Amino acid sequence: MNKKRLLLVCLCLIMVLTAFSACGDNDEADDVSEKPSYVIGLSLEGLDHSYMITLRDQVLAAAEEYEDADVSVIVTDGQNSVVEQANGIEDMLTRGIDLLMIQASTSEGLMEAIASVEEKGIPYMFVGKPASGTNATTMVNNDNYEIGKNVGDWIVEYLTDKNGEPKGNVAHLSGIPGDQSSEDRTNGFLEAIKDYPDIKVVANVAGEYRRDAGLNAMQDVLQANPTGAIDVLYAANGESAIGASQAVSDAARTGEFPILSVDGDVASIEEIKAGNLTVAWTYEPCGTSGFEYAIKILNGEKVDPQIIIPSRVIDASNAETAIPAF
Repeated sequence: MNKKRLLLVCLCLIMVLTAFSACGDNDEADDVSEKPSYVIGLSLEGLDHSYMITLRDQVLAAAEEYEDADVSVIVTDGQNSVVEQANGIEDMLTRGIDLLMIQASTSEGLMEAIASVEEKGIPYMFVGKPASGTNATTMVNNDNYEIGKNVGDWIVEYLTDKNGEPKGNVAHLSGIPGDQSSEDRTNGFLEAIKDYPDIKVVANVAGEYRRDAGLNAMQDVLQANPTGAIDVLYAANGESAIGASQAVSDAARTGEFPILSVDGDVASIEEIKAGNLTVAWTYEPCGTSGFEYAIKILNGEKVDPQIIIPSRVIDASNAETAIPAF
């Protein structure tokens, strides 16, 4: 073999080896760049409350920041209608999702839509509010029943200090009728006071978790219970508590009794600072934690059937430095 032919063979071998090497590098690069891709559906009962808005924003932010997978989120607004929320879930199923997160006041009206989710074999979970009677993989929320018990314990201690014994009258503005979070907050409170027969619930009216409803409900309560007839007011959330506080102010009865609430949102903390509300138990939005567990489920990890997010107590002693729940 002459020198020219030998040189040509060597050049060909070098080109072949280089090509194989490049292919190997490309395969390795492809392997490194490949990430799982997930589509998460987030079904909200409504977007007219800062709690739901915060929950949505937390999920969207967590999805954007997550680096181990490409995650997109489809959000639907139920507009406080079970029918609209169910339609939103069905729409997401048509568009294609890998997991469904549900924040709903009640699962009862969503059972047909949930059945469709189960038929497709799509995992689903509740965030923010628990819902019994389903096959949800998990529920991520604060413990409403425990919060209600803590409110009741506070009331027992307060009335004992005020009257020398656990005795007095409590007005209660509950949340949305049929809403499990509202029922749990009420039942926990009633459980805490049940052994004290001299603690009377003199009013139990739905405040609907909304400011206007709380104001209107409290106006009726004040008309039925004149000055001195109420020792404590327990409102099931911050908005209804603020509405009730306005009714108390309008009736020139500010300072007559403490006003307790659940949420610990920005507006409630400002009302505590102003002396209009007395204490709030936080109800933490579960979007960030919910997303964390959604990813675990999508990655095939086992999760507990219920994840409880701790609540905090905010009053005049820490309101200046307290971080709002939302």
